[in-house]
Amino acid sequence: MSFRRRSLGFTMLELSVTIGLVVLLLTLSSISYRRANKRTEIILTAQELASTLRLAENYAASAKTVENNPDYNIWGLYFDKTDNRKITMFVDKNKNGLYDGETEKYKVINLPQQIRVDKLLYDARNDSTVNQVSITFVPPDPKVRMCSHSSGNCTNAWITDPVANPKFNSESWTNFYLILADDLNNSSKDVNVNFFGMIDTR
Repeated sequence: MSFRRRSLGFTMLELSVTIGLVVLLLTLSSISYRRANKRTEIILTAQELASTLRLAENYAASAKTVENNPDYNIWGLYFDKTDNRKITMFVDKNKNGLYDGETEKYKVINLPQQIRVDKLLYDARNDSTVNQVSITFVPPDPKVRMCSHSSGNCTNAWITDPVANPKFNSESWTNFYLILADDLNNSSKDVNVNFFGMIDTR
């Protein structure tokens, strides 16, 4: 009586199919992870900008100065839709509420390659867009000042401070929205600053 010994291993075909399935699953999960990671890019960017606004607000609240000059304690962020891949944090040295260039620059935040500043809105209800905006925080409270650069100064532009500019109705000028756009995933995210200094993302 003869017995055939049964093989306990895998055939080459079985191994090839198994390895192929594992490679396919790893490839699909990697693609899915990369897509999800790109989608979160705009969320992280909006949160970083909100954090930078809060940092400027905290610097003003603590009267942080630069160049050992006690007058250089008004901190802000400058947004430019025409140069829509970066945001500038600055110190308002001449106290006019506007970013005046290199002498006031503190640091520049470069946005990720796929993300840009899409809109700057100072009244979202009426879709009131502007191209350049400075948001400053004036110690000690700090007070929030929002200024359009179209007129060259804050007093002739829009400003959410009814005490300094009583002709502006504070109920109509209480919010600023920075809309970010993600060109890769066709999505958007906004950062909101209100008259009371509350900063959030939506």
